[in-house]
Amino acid sequence: MQTGKGGIVKRDTPTKFVSQTELAEILGVSQPMVSKYLAQGKIPESCIVQEGRYKKLKCDEAIEALRANLDPGRTKLNKGADIETVDEAGIDQDISFAEAQRLEKSYAAALKKLEYEEKIGKLISADEVREAVFTKARTVRDAILNIPDRISATIAVESDQIAVSKLLMDELVQALEDLCQA
Repeated sequence: MQTGKGGIVKRDTPTKFVSQTELAEILGVSQPMVSKYLAQGKIPESCIVQEGRYKKLKCDEAIEALRANLDPGRTKLNKGADIETVDEAGIDQDISFAEAQRLEKSYAAALKKLEYEEKIGKLISADEVREAVFTKARTVRDAILNIPDRISATIAVESDQIAVSKLLMDELVQALEDLCQA
C-alpha cells in the first residue's frame, strides 16, 4: 500500500477495470462516496466503461482524476493517519465509511480498556472520589472544631503557658492522626 499525491491511498492498483465497490475498497472510502465523486464529476465520464451489463471504472485513470480534483487538505483517504480523538478526526460530512468504522473500533477499544481498569480497581469514579474527599474533610473539620469544647475546662484551670500549648498540640496531633488512620 502506498500513499500518492493528495493523500489518496494506492494499493498495488491493477491496470484493469474495477467496479465502484472495488475502487472504494482500494481508496479506503465507501461505495456511496465513489458514487458521489462520479456525480460531482471528480471522476470523469471518460473513466467509465461499459463491460457487459455492468459499468466499470478505469482504475488508474479514476485515481489520477481524484488526485487532481480533490483538495488534499480535506481528503480523508489517507489511511496512515493516527487519529485518537473526535477533535483530531475533524469529523464532518466528508468522512469515509472505512474511517468511521476505524474510529468506532478505536473508541470501543478505549471504552473496554476503561471498563477493565475500573474492574481491577485501577480506575474509580470521580463522583466516588469527590464524595470520599468531602466526607474526610468534614470529619477533620468536625474533629478540629470539637477540640475547644473538649479541653476548654482543662485549659481554663492551667496557668502554665507551656502546659496549655502541649494540651492544644496533643489534641491537634490526635485529630490529624485519626484522619490518617481512617
